[in-house]
Amino acid sequence: MRYYTAIIILSWIALFVLGISVYENYRLSGKEKILYYLTFILIAVAALAEWLGEHFSGDTSIPTWLLRIIKCADYTLTPMIGGALVARFQSKSIRSWLIQGILLFNVIFQIISCFNGWMIAIDDNNYYKHGSLYILYMCVYLLIMLLIIIEFIVYGQRFRRQNRGSVLALLFLVSFGIIVQEISGGEIRTAYVAITMGVALLYIHNSEFSQIEADEVIRSQELKILMGQIQPHFLFNCLSVIRETYHEDVQNGDKAINEFANYLRHNMDSLKGKQLVPFKEELKHVEAYLYLQKLRFGDDLDIKYKFEVTDFRMPTLTLQPIVENSITNGIRKQREHTGVVMIRTYEHKNWVEICVIDNGSGFVPENISEDSERSHIGMVNVKERLRYACGGDLMVESVVGKGTIVKMIIPKGGY
Repeated sequence: MRYYTAIIILSWIALFVLGISVYENYRLSGKEKILYYLTFILIAVAALAEWLGEHFSGDTSIPTWLLRIIKCADYTLTPMIGGALVARFQSKSIRSWLIQGILLFNVIFQIISCFNGWMIAIDDNNYYKHGSLYILYMCVYLLIMLLIIIEFIVYGQRFRRQNRGSVLALLFLVSFGIIVQEISGGEIRTAYVAITMGVALLYIHNSEFSQIEADEVIRSQELKILMGQIQPHFLFNCLSVIRETYHEDVQNGDKAINEFANYLRHNMDSLKGKQLVPFKEELKHVEAYLYLQKLRFGDDLDIKYKFEVTDFRMPTLTLQPIVENSITNGIRKQREHTGVVMIRTYEHKNWVEICVIDNGSGFVPENISEDSERSHIGMVNVKERLRYACGGDLMVESVVGKGTIVKMIIPKGGY
């Protein structure tokens, strides 16, 4: 019994460490974190129920009803672990619904059995043994395992062929631990060690391949943003402004060409794979863009800067699209006064805040969507890039006729 106590304690510690790791993983959504926490708690409580059942078996000082409740909890919670693992896949298949139905049936069956002895029989010395309908529980257990195996195999199809072996190996580990314990009649307690290790490896697997998916999303968004910025009409407007500037002042014309080249160069450099760049580097790209826009709009556009902090990193190609949105969908649509765009940074304890403020036409923030005509030049893509690249966020405050404030949140731990 001592070795089994040590196994359970180590399993709890491992689950606690996993919980910390999940908490610190900024790439996981709140819903995903909750699913992990609930799975860890379920494993810990189920392991405790099995341990208590073994520890109190044969202890005549323990009331019979308490031992029945403990074993009922054991037989109810253990199959639920498989359901929790499948829930991590967020599958909508018939199999997942079937697993939920079987688990519900098992809960009802175990509660009824707790009172009539279908699952366990307790002798005068408080030792328990399997009841007359224990075979039904084993059928439920085996059916759930079969469905889980199928769900794991289907889940593995999401990945490249060379990456599916780790999913099958993980499944083999958990199944082997459970089978060894059942075959040995409980003499070798390996089930919860295998389950804990399986959950840990599943978390590692998800984190690794979620990063691959995130990298692919980021690369795709970079291309979308780049293609959205380098549009024919934008190039035409820039070249027209440069030509007019040359006619008025050759030196300013040369500077305009240099800024235009710097703007294009940063766009191209962003495709080299750097996800996070120094804020000052991203600011240079914005300044090149704003210089060209200032040439175009003259005194109708006023640019202001106010920085509390500049020594931080941020996802590339995120600030410029927001500034461009302020000019294109804000400043250009109002003609009553000089358009003002201000870029500010604030330093908080755990994050850096970048604000892009304009006094343009404003809009209804709820109208922003990927399919909307008012998608505001990649604002949705920028929000996703912030989330995937550094766990950041983007918030919009806007009042029609008064202007817009776009806040970019960069967690300090994210860079």
